Amino acid sequence: MKNSIKALVVVALLAIAGMANAQSSANANATANATIICPISIIDNATQGNLEFGTIVNGPSGGTETVTAAGVSSFTGTGVSGYTGSAPHNAPHAAHFTVGGQSGFNYSVATTLVTDFGSGVTLTGLTNSQGTQATFASTPVGCVTNQMTVGGTINFGSAAGGAYTAQINVAVAYD
Repeated sequence: MKNSIKALVVVALLAIAGMANAQSSANANATANATIICPISIIDNATQGNLEFGTIVNGPSGGTETVTAAGVSSFTGTGVSGYTGSAPHNAPHAAHFTVGGQSGFNYSVATTLVTDFGSGVTLTGLTNSQGTQATFASTPVGCVTNQMTVGGTINFGSAAGGAYTAQINVAVAYD
């Protein structure tokens, strides 16, 4: 009987030791994932044109010219029109940009005036063909581009003749 009690004690101690070893360590696996996307970018397609109001014939009390993001020009003000004579001149058109990024992703667009024309001539009503939110096409998968145009309104009052230049900024960012 002493041997049986000793055997039971030994078995119990071995079981407890085994349980202690089983609970002293454990492990599990996890998966590491990453999705890398194309950087967002915007390029001024100056070869297709910056925002151009063209050559304007001013009226006696000034006016405005609007060039839409689609490139359509219209005037307000008595006697105000676009010059269509034979002397060299620029025709009105919207500014052109290429926006690059990841297919299927959304992005925001902000169009702001950096430097105005000056001398009583102002640039207002900046609009772009993408609005404030846009989405890259979902196909093909990968890096894709969208074309975007920008228009605005020049307010020139009874400004003196001359060449006027303003600067706009178009910024894009992933949402």
